[in-house]
Amino acid sequence: MVDEQRNKILAVLAEINESLDKRLKDDGASSLPHVIVAIGPDGHALVHGNVDLPRLKMLAKELTELVDASLSIQKNRYERADAAAASKAPIH
Repeated sequence: MVDEQRNKILAVLAEINESLDKRLKDDGASSLPHVIVAIGPDGHALVHGNVDLPRLKMLAKELTELVDASLSIQKNRYERADAAAASKAPIH
């Protein structure tokens, strides 16, 4: 069942990739690198695109750094909110 769903998602990604390639070619940007990602039913990433493995690895690293930075910002917001709430708490 999971393999069947995974294959259907990969087929859709291939269609999207083909459509994107055609549109880019029509707009004169056929060499624009791109990656299309979906999350499969098992939680793993399904990837389609026109980049080589070293470039995909670089993109994965950049995405990891972006997520880490976003999580750090979110953590700081929660810590500030907690500190603000604590400063307003009544003292017994």
